[in-house]
Amino acid sequence: MAMRKNAVFIALLALLLSGTAGSAADVSTYTRVYDALAAHDERLAGGVAFGQALDAVEATLKAAGLDPQRQRFNTLVPHTRTCVLTVNGVAVPGVLPLGPNGIALTTTWGAPIEGPLVTVGAGDLAALDGKPVDGAIAVLDLSTRYLDNVFSQGARAVILIDDARATQWTSGALFTELPIALPRVFIARADAERAGLLHANGSQRARLEIVTTWDDAVATNLWVKLPATGAAAAETTDKHEAIVLAANLDTFGIVPDRCPDLRQAANAALLAETHVRLSQQPRTRRV
Repeated sequence: MAMRKNAVFIALLALLLSGTAGSAADVSTYTRVYDALAAHDERLAGGVAFGQALDAVEATLKAAGLDPQRQRFNTLVPHTRTCVLTVNGVAVPGVLPLGPNGIALTTTWGAPIEGPLVTVGAGDLAALDGKPVDGAIAVLDLSTRYLDNVFSQGARAVILIDDARATQWTSGALFTELPIALPRVFIARADAERAGLLHANGSQRARLEIVTTWDDAVATNLWVKLPATGAAAAETTDKHEAIVLAANLDTFGIVPDRCPDLRQAANAALLAETHVRLSQQPRTRRV
């Protein structure tokens, strides 16, 4: 699958590079779309940030002479009502809940969870050895593959610290296929260091409260249709043949409130640039 995605990406780049010499307008299509999407910490469907990004992308496409259309539909998105961590009575900033396990939202089940704060690093058996995890609020590296170990040893909740080693593959270990509500939160490493979370030994007392809900939202697809041109137009219209290119505008990452998803932003920007280039060339299929 990875090879196939790379082939598609290379093909799109070849299309862009083989076109006419890039003008300032050509360059700005990619740049303006990317900047509009990357400017936000998240782009949850139906949210304010997503709406602003959508407006900017639509305006960019219109400025390039295209006719973008909107398709609206109802959906549900997670909404953070409360996410508060205190250590020895002092509030810790920057704490955000992880995304849901299926339909099961991250929660502390209507009341705060309290316990000693214990740092267990990667969370493997060696890291857990001798640590008072039972009944504690455990602090782990975001790249851990051993979240199940920590909960099985009696941890009441987990705080995950950004360690710059987490990937889309390691993040899978933070979630279950079953709809199980687990109290898991994220914090940036700098905030964790200031709060003394990197080397907690159980002497500090932590209190964590999480309230998240599924909220109704109106999501929006943005689409543009280019007709076939020239002698092939009538033939392809009769056969209902078309080429469909798509990319995501919204985000929904492991931490929904902090997911700029720059890779998806780049994909969408490249798609916009490709569509503008295609609009300027003969087409034997509808796009």
